[in-house]
Amino acid sequence: MLLAYQISNILRVIAFDEQETPSRILHRLDDVFHELHAGPMTTVIVARLEPLPQGGRLLRWASAGHLPPLLVTPDHRSRYLHADTGPPLGVDPELPRPDHEEALPAGATVLLHSDGLVEDRAHALDDGMRRAADIAARHATEPLPRLCDALLGHGQDAFDDDVALLAARLTT
Repeated sequence: MLLAYQISNILRVIAFDEQETPSRILHRLDDVFHELHAGPMTTVIVARLEPLPQGGRLLRWASAGHLPPLLVTPDHRSRYLHADTGPPLGVDPELPRPDHEEALPAGATVLLHSDGLVEDRAHALDDGMRRAADIAARHATEPLPRLCDALLGHGQDAFDDDVALLAARLTT
């Protein structure tokens, strides 16, 4: 857990200092991570919401081996934004991690989560991701705390791994 806390703090400083694309921020984070902690690997996703001139937002993200963002729309549809993830941190800081973008409509919700939310020993990862997407779609228009509670509630306090969940809903 300490390593995750350190990575989070380093990431905040780099993102603030560089104000670059998500892939550039990940590249710099991997450089620092490699110098400080050569050896362990971890997954990370860096995402940013930017306003679009015609309304809505643009989601820009880059991933270091992390699960994709989950997009939930007000019409109760959900889908993972599958894209090339690139390697986890700690593999090779020189390997590329491409940037991705998706225009999001007003009312859409973006969910970022750790694999602990969707993994369990009894089912395939794809089954867990599908289950999370279905739960999110059913609760698409509920307040964010209720949507998050529904996602966290499906594990009945018995997740096999740590769970992190970040939700953002676009109001304009």
